[in-house]
Amino acid sequence: MSLGRILYKLYYKPVGNVRHILKTGIMRTWKQNKGRREMKTASEHIRELHFEEKETFQIYFLTGKKYWYQTAFCLYSLQKHAKINIKATIVDDGSFDEELESQVKKQFPSSEVIREATIETLLDNILPESRYPNIRKRRIEYPHLRKLTDVHVLTGKDWKIVLDSDMLFFNPPQDILEWYRKPEKMLFMADIEESYGYPISYLQSLAGTNDFPSKLNVGITGIPSSSIDWDKMEFWIGDSIDKYGKSYLQEQGLTAALAARHGYLLLPEESYKVMPIVSQNYPPEILHHYVADSKFDYFVKGWKKVL
Repeated sequence: MSLGRILYKLYYKPVGNVRHILKTGIMRTWKQNKGRREMKTASEHIRELHFEEKETFQIYFLTGKKYWYQTAFCLYSLQKHAKINIKATIVDDGSFDEELESQVKKQFPSSEVIREATIETLLDNILPESRYPNIRKRRIEYPHLRKLTDVHVLTGKDWKIVLDSDMLFFNPPQDILEWYRKPEKMLFMADIEESYGYPISYLQSLAGTNDFPSKLNVGITGIPSSSIDWDKMEFWIGDSIDKYGKSYLQEQGLTAALAARHGYLLLPEESYKVMPIVSQNYPPEILHHYVADSKFDYFVKGWKKVL
C-alpha cells in the first residue's frame, strides 16, 4: 500500500467522516446510514421485469461491489416504468468477483457482465498506453473517466446510453424511449448549475465551437462511440490538468466539450431532476438523480417509493 493510501485511510478519511457528521448532524447521519443499510438488504430481493412481445433496449452501467445495490434499484425502476425490456450491459469497475457476477445474473438474467480482464484487453488494443498515456493513467486514478473509456471501447460504434447508478425512475421516461428509437443528437440531463471543473472559455476553446452546453449533467449520457476522437481526448486530458490541475468534474467537463462538437439535447430539468427533495407524496418527476446533499432523501425516502 502506498504512503498516500495509508495517509488517506488513517487520517483524511476519518477526518472527512467527522466533518461530514458535524455538517449533516448526528441524527440525520444516523438515519442516512440506517437507510443505506436497509436499501442494500432490500436490493437483494429485486428481480428483472420481462414483458412479452415488447421491444428491447440496451443500456450500460459502470458499477461494482460498492454500488451494485444502487444499480439494481435504478435498473429495476427503469424496467418498471418503461414497461419494455431493458437489457443491461454491466461494466466492471474493477471490483467484481464470481460471487457478484452470479448475483447480478440471478437478479437480472438478461444482463451481460463485462469483466475487468476483457476491458483491459480492449484497452490495450484500442488505447495502448504507449500512445495514450494520459488516458490510461487518468483512468486508474479517476474512475469516472471509465464511463467514457471502458464503455466506448466495447463492441459497436453506434449509440450507447450510460446511466449513473444513484438514480431512480418514478414515471414512464417517454423522452428517453423516443430518443432511443431514433437518436440524432447526444442526450444528457440538465444540472442545477454549471459544474465542469474547468472554465467554460477553456472548454469551449477545446471544442472549437461557438455554442457550448449550459448545465450539462452526465447522469444520463447517450452518445455514439464513433464520436469520441481518442487522440483529441488524450490531448484534452493532459492539457486540462497541465493548465488547471485535476478535477473531480473533469469527465463532465470533457463530455460537455464533446457534446458541443456534435450536437446535444438536454432532458427537461423539471422532469429529470438533479439533487431532488422527496416529499411524503409519490414523486411527480420522471427521474431523480441523487447527488451531493440529496443523498439523505435517496437513502431514507427515495428507494422506498420505488417499492
